[in-house]
Amino acid sequence: MGKRTCLVHAYNAVIEAAIAQRLRTVAAAGSVLYVAFNGLDWVVYPQQAARFLGWRAAIAAFLALIAAVCMRPTLQRWSAWLGDLTVLVAAAGIASMIGATDQSAGDYHQGLTLCILAMFTVNSFSLAHNLGSGAAMLAMYTIAVWQQATTHGPRLISAYFFMSATMVFTAILTRVFSVHHRLQYQQARALEATNLDLHHQMAEREAMQEQLRNLSMTDDLTGLHNRRGFKLLVDEQRKLARRNKCGLLLFFGDIDGLKAINDNHGHAQGDLAIQKSPRC
Repeated sequence: MGKRTCLVHAYNAVIEAAIAQRLRTVAAAGSVLYVAFNGLDWVVYPQQAARFLGWRAAIAAFLALIAAVCMRPTLQRWSAWLGDLTVLVAAAGIASMIGATDQSAGDYHQGLTLCILAMFTVNSFSLAHNLGSGAAMLAMYTIAVWQQATTHGPRLISAYFFMSATMVFTAILTRVFSVHHRLQYQQARALEATNLDLHHQMAEREAMQEQLRNLSMTDDLTGLHNRRGFKLLVDEQRKLARRNKCGLLLFFGDIDGLKAINDNHGHAQGDLAIQKSPRC
């Protein structure tokens, strides 16, 4: 799997989690508001208010269910589609109320406009999803109007214009936001990759510096300190002994017969004798 593919998958996972989080908030709030608006039903259409309350309660229960389950990992990958379904179910309920009141552009088309805004709030990343859901809401409104016995031309045109303008506006915002969000994410990931690369380079440089430091103070044959390393070690131990006000003990060792080993057995055996002497 290429680096670009991994980046796309990671970005999609971020988007799905963000949509699921927003969907939970909007669905939870919508389940309350959907029932609360029944108070307006009693004011505007009291003869239909009791029936509308049952519709509102059923749809509010559906919204509450979506709010409860949308954050599950198995459902997050479908969060955009769940958002579409949630908004369309709410819009379908409003369209049904429009049809039942025989008001082609009455007091309920504003609810469809709120659904369009809720759609953008939930999923402000996908232009295709928003345009599709917005078109479906306009289709619901059209069906509700055509089922009525009377129509009101000017108010109908006004409602269509207002909802269409809202949909176009949210679509433009969706496009701008999605492009901006993707660029921000790519820049953040690029910066993160650059920082990680710099961290690795610094770690490699520090390891190399430590290796060079050890090589400069270590004898290749025995692995012990060479003259420079021995001097630094002695200076360090002297300072430590002076600070702790204690004595310092130094052992001196010599290898007897090293020349005879070299002459009789070769320099390789002499080197081996030198290597093993510190371990004796």
